[in-house]
Amino acid sequence: QLQKGLEASGRLWPLTLQREAHSGIFNISGTEEDVANLQKKGVHCSYRGTGIRLSAHFYNTEEEIEQLLQLL
Repeated sequence: QLQKGLEASGRLWPLTLQREAHSGIFNISGTEEDVANLQKKGVHCSYRGTGIRLSAHFYNTEEEIEQLLQLL
């Protein structure tokens, strides 16, 4: 669900889209300001290189993933 949502948002890097399989860790386009705003809203993420690093875990609910996608 997260990967499909990030793909639909246009924030995934082209290399990520080319992979047949991908882990639960994603680096998406965004700025340090975006990271600060997400963190203020309770999203655990970090600024790495030229984007935002996010990850989903087995304990994240579909509702939490949907909330993240709405924030983006």
